[in-house]
Amino acid sequence: MFTFNKDAAATEPVSGFSRKILSYNKELMVVEGTFKAGTHIASHHHQHTQATYVASGSIRATVGGETHDLS
Repeated sequence: MFTFNKDAAATEPVSGFSRKILSYNKELMVVEGTFKAGTHIASHHHQHTQATYVASGSIRATVGGETHDLS
């Protein structure tokens, strides 16, 4: 499957967070996300395996009770 960023529509599932779902299947989801400064996403989980790459700025993330500032 080929998916192109230019063809993905951005949505705003949470105020201050926009995303483009670039590709997914039952095991993996690839998303380009953009956060406005100060945005907080409540604790949640996903059925898909996920990885995060911070292209610019920084984000504080907690996974399995471990918190790190990523940049």
